[in-house]
Amino acid sequence: MIVESAPGARTFAVHVLFPDRAAVEIASGVPLGTSDVVHRMMQLGTESLDGDELRGRLAALGAKLKVTDAD
Repeated sequence: MIVESAPGARTFAVHVLFPDRAAVEIASGVPLGTSDVVHRMMQLGTESLDGDELRGRLAALGAKLKVTDAD
């Protein structure tokens, strides 16, 4: 993980990469696809913002929440 910051910046970004995610899910005893479901839930909102409010805030920043791979 690479972390960078700037004073006064109102930006947060994180990229989490799990090699062999399916193997980790099996070894952990969780159903296959659990990680994918959790990622997709992130776009539904946060504790204080529903999905539309979150998208509005991100759009105002020119940001986009990406929870799945894209072409």
